[in-house]
Amino acid sequence: MPGTALVLVGQNIKQAFDEYSKLVINTGDFSQLEDLHLQTVGAKVYSTDITARGVETCRIACGGHGYSALSGFGRMYAHTVNAVTYEGDNYVISQQVPRAILKHYNGRTESTVPSLSYLSFIRNPDAAGILTAASESDWFKLENQQWVLERRLATLVRAHLDATVCGKDTSFTVHELTMAHCDFVYWRGFWDVVRKTVGSEFYGPLEALAHVFSLSILQTAYKDVYSPHSLTEHQRKTLVSAYDQAIETLAEHSKSIIEAYGFTDFEMDSALARPDMDPYEALWQGARQSEMNNFREIWPLIVDARKIWRRLEEEKAKL
Repeated sequence: MPGTALVLVGQNIKQAFDEYSKLVINTGDFSQLEDLHLQTVGAKVYSTDITARGVETCRIACGGHGYSALSGFGRMYAHTVNAVTYEGDNYVISQQVPRAILKHYNGRTESTVPSLSYLSFIRNPDAAGILTAASESDWFKLENQQWVLERRLATLVRAHLDATVCGKDTSFTVHELTMAHCDFVYWRGFWDVVRKTVGSEFYGPLEALAHVFSLSILQTAYKDVYSPHSLTEHQRKTLVSAYDQAIETLAEHSKSIIEAYGFTDFEMDSALARPDMDPYEALWQGARQSEMNNFREIWPLIVDARKIWRRLEEEKAKL
């Protein structure tokens, strides 16, 4: 689900940058530059991190077959994990987002950067009121999702501010803050895309995707919301059940969503995703076509090795 958010919100960021470029050429107005810079820097950290983790999660979900070269996950992981450091280590470039947060908080200029709206929580902690989620259905309300994400950010920003004032090293902890900032930016951006599709045939699948994405990031986000604003035990339980329900709803749209991506067999490069045969048939076909089948010179070595192991087992049995 984060992958879909990256694609859709990324397209919006690209469009916004193109429009900004035209604006600069025509008027010389650079006022939007900083917000776009924050979005693109955050995208580098956010996308590479969750993509690498996502590929590994998919590999693990496939059990033993995920380790097979025929699954395609090995090559996919080898390509994606490198992207974490293409632009310099994520923990280095992620420092740019907290620096901007500090700059605008201290200068009271956060209103000029839309993605920093949550800083108002720090200036006026009671402004957002209390979380009203009391049932599973309440977690599908965007105002409750936003409350948790913004309250979590307020907590992390306050901790970063305090650590900075005390002169502590924040070069490592900034990564968590940047990821939380991007959770909020991509959450908001994803729902902006969904709202534009109301009335279309793909609104249902897209809304289901957005809810799974939203509730998935809330599973960890609420843990950074502390007393007196922390969630009650009942709210935590209903959040988990809401997430389960969102996944069940998404499953009903899985076929149309997969088809919408339109990946070819060449792009998938996996025996686990063949449209013309099931995974076991594809794995068997891959094994039969393996070039290892023609390495007849190593067969005697394999046989000899088995004989050696058999003799060792026989010797152990005599002891």
